[in-house]
Amino acid sequence: MAFELEDRWVWDFWIAEDHGTYHLFYLQAPRSLGNSDLRHDNASIGHATSSDLVDWVEVGTALEPGFPGEWDDVATWTGSVIEHDGRWWMFYTGRSSLEKGRVQRIGAAVSSDLNIWVKHPSNPLLSAHPYWYEHLEKRSSSEVAWRDPWMYRVDDGFEMLITARVNDGKGVDRGVLGRGFSTDLSVWSALPPLTKPGGFAQLEVPQRIVTSAGELLLFSCQPKNLGAERLALGKPLSDCYAIAYDGSDTPYPATDAVSLNLPNLYAARAVLDPGERWVVLGFELEDENGGFPGRISDPIPLEDALPSDADDV
Repeated sequence: MAFELEDRWVWDFWIAEDHGTYHLFYLQAPRSLGNSDLRHDNASIGHATSSDLVDWVEVGTALEPGFPGEWDDVATWTGSVIEHDGRWWMFYTGRSSLEKGRVQRIGAAVSSDLNIWVKHPSNPLLSAHPYWYEHLEKRSSSEVAWRDPWMYRVDDGFEMLITARVNDGKGVDRGVLGRGFSTDLSVWSALPPLTKPGGFAQLEVPQRIVTSAGELLLFSCQPKNLGAERLALGKPLSDCYAIAYDGSDTPYPATDAVSLNLPNLYAARAVLDPGERWVVLGFELEDENGGFPGRISDPIPLEDALPSDADDV
């Protein structure tokens, strides 16, 4: 059964596994708002657990927006969790009322048990560097994209993938996977993009995974955010995409992305199930009446989501 809450919409999410228990962290907003479009400015981070990625038990709210005037006082948005030296770090997106929510930044909260989270005293930890990325004075839309951090280890520390846009070119083609680097998870610096612009206004909710067949970069993009180059390829199978990745630092062309066979799902996340098989989950875009259901799907085998004619994924 899909994960759904009676009184709240749920959408973007990320998962951490600890000793056989899966911890689901997700964006949530009250259904009492009436209009699901209002959820983005009313989001907090919820928490549920499962042993099988199917049956979930709600734990409660993990993280809420900050106090008025703080860097994350509008909403807490999408992130990821990583364990280091016996502590769990949740990196997440914050927006401030000081810029009317137009600037996205990345900060962290720390936990010893994945249940009680304390925000890092130096938040925010990473902002978009204007040398490579859009900023308030040089942006292509109403917001400065710098969100959805996905954490992973590298030889000399940690990197994160970030939904970002470069600071020149057509707005619909500016989307890239931005990057940050840290040796200790507390002090961060921005790096050049991992991908080249091409056909996407934004590459949302990115993830990097290593499978038996190689590495994949996953992301999502709505049709309204596709450029002419991408639209010319025809209707995609879904709004979820993958790029076969060789691990190099050379900027990868986003044009290599192929659409995954995940109709009606968005923000797909891959995770190893209890049988050590890669599966994907996503939040549902529409219900049977065309409304926003606000629920997260059951797991789907990753091999079933990969298009059969995609030779390079």
